[in-house]
Amino acid sequence: MPFIHNISTVARYEARTLRRSWFFRLFSIGALFIFIFMNIGVFSPIGEEDWDLISIPSSIPLINLYLLNIGQAIVVIFLAADFLKRDKKLDTNEVLYTRSMSNFEYITGKTWGILRLFLGLDVIILSIGLLMNVISARMTVDIMSYIWYLLIIAVPTIVFSLGLAFMMMSAIKNQAITFLLLLGTAALDMFYMWFRMGSLFDYMAFGLPVFKSTIVGFDNLDVIINQRLLYFCLGMSLVMGTVLLFKRLPQEKFHTVITVILLIAFFCGAVVTGFNTYSFYSEGVRVKNSIIETSAKFENISFCDITDEDIEVGHNGQSIDATAKITILNNNSERLDKYIFSLNPSLDVLSVTSGGRDLKFTRTNHILEVDPGKFLEAGENDSLRIAYAGKINESFCYPHFSDNIKENPYRIAMVNVNKRQAFLQKNFVLLTPETHWYPVATLNYYPSNPARIKLDFTKFTLRVKDEAGMIPVSQGPSRSSDGYRVFS
Repeated sequence: MPFIHNISTVARYEARTLRRSWFFRLFSIGALFIFIFMNIGVFSPIGEEDWDLISIPSSIPLINLYLLNIGQAIVVIFLAADFLKRDKKLDTNEVLYTRSMSNFEYITGKTWGILRLFLGLDVIILSIGLLMNVISARMTVDIMSYIWYLLIIAVPTIVFSLGLAFMMMSAIKNQAITFLLLLGTAALDMFYMWFRMGSLFDYMAFGLPVFKSTIVGFDNLDVIINQRLLYFCLGMSLVMGTVLLFKRLPQEKFHTVITVILLIAFFCGAVVTGFNTYSFYSEGVRVKNSIIETSAKFENISFCDITDEDIEVGHNGQSIDATAKITILNNNSERLDKYIFSLNPSLDVLSVTSGGRDLKFTRTNHILEVDPGKFLEAGENDSLRIAYAGKINESFCYPHFSDNIKENPYRIAMVNVNKRQAFLQKNFVLLTPETHWYPVATLNYYPSNPARIKLDFTKFTLRVKDEAGMIPVSQGPSRSSDGYRVFS
């Protein structure tokens, strides 16, 4: 097809021109020199082989591309912003100008030419890391992570940098001002914006947690996909905008229509993915604020003590269903007319019974209020059975801590790791006490006195339903009983 042929021709000549550039050559030689010694010193058997890194095979491509991406994001700015001036001053693309091709084909070809040139360098650097990965006896090889990180880190950064540089150069037509603005944008990302609003403005993935585990994979894949698609779509929409602004040949009507359609499609994609990225952040903030507000209403209410708790739990993909048989003691000086418990807000209470009769209950966020229909005098006991099911909301945990990755960093080497409080997946489950996945007679946070804590000395029994391919692990001795693993 002439359409594809023209784009390929422009890309080929652009790549050849940039390969002859001493700026790109020096950057490539410097990158190869630095990353060869870094990989030998950090990941090879003759190097340090730090356990924090080699225990996670995906750390090799991640560390390599994380560092390389910072450098190439700066280099792309100079090479991309130089294209109009270079074309005009040196006639480097005179052979292309004489051909019958549209602005769409020309700009798209230039974009692809620069992109594939840098991706080629990325592949060479990753091959060095892969070699260290293969020869090290202490590491396994996660080959898919090499592909994933090319798509997650390198491609969106390069495309956005190209689109922004092309658009600014076309609109401003002043190379010095364009360089200044583009470098300012990169500096703003690295020093100020990378941690704000859930990394919404982090176009280089400078602080975005993108660690891939061999057990759970990418634990925040929704955030990663939306955030990176935001800058890929935004970059492509800027490239399409450059096509419409570029002063060369009149656009063919068909290509003009295609350009406008793609511009609108990519811009809408950027809006949707940007909204999703912000929503992940804002929802976490909303949940934390609502937990604090709810806890403030109940922090001065008397709680009973839980003396015994028999929990039976089953795993259903990304949710659980459970029942908790609870024995409570009124250890207060006054009698109680309601029993107050805390349970993760994403777990729905199905029923509350006592002595074979249903009890009335109300739910306020994470607070469960049970009306026993009687008074529980000081020193008396009572028993309840609470049935519940649902997912785990991790934002419930530690509501007084923000999700700001700069204020509360969690890093391996220089890269951020997404901090998790629980895992509830098809093939892996990890539930911690902080999630309140079972009813407790206390709050996880007391707003008026954050140091306050209430601990019950409870005798627990846990019954986990057997599931093929999964092994339950918990505290205490265990035994098998009627299709359950029992811990006591």
